[in-house]
Amino acid sequence: MFSVVFNLFLIQAIVVSLVDLSGFVETVKHWIYKWLWPNRPYRDFDFKPWSCDYCMTHHIGLLYLLIVGKWSLLTYTILLSLCFLAPLLKDIFIMVKDMVTKLIDLLYTLFKL
Repeated sequence: MFSVVFNLFLIQAIVVSLVDLSGFVETVKHWIYKWLWPNRPYRDFDFKPWSCDYCMTHHIGLLYLLIVGKWSLLTYTILLSLCFLAPLLKDIFIMVKDMVTKLIDLLYTLFKL
């Protein structure tokens, strides 16, 4: 059971980093728009479920649970909880990045580099 929950958490972390932090979805949206309408200027459009960290965590996590045969009411509830917390994980990733940046700045100051 722990390995299933841990794998769901890893799926959530991967989806959040790809959907919210990497810019991958914006690049794909731009490419699709230019492919469908090559002579029009780019206009942003809704790309759900691909641009929604909640939706993508849900769909990929549910697919994972079905493939490994671990779907139950408990695992599905855990998956939904992780989906709900996906925006919070994005904020945690950004906070950790900012903390590491501050630490590097502090080290530069301490060593006078």
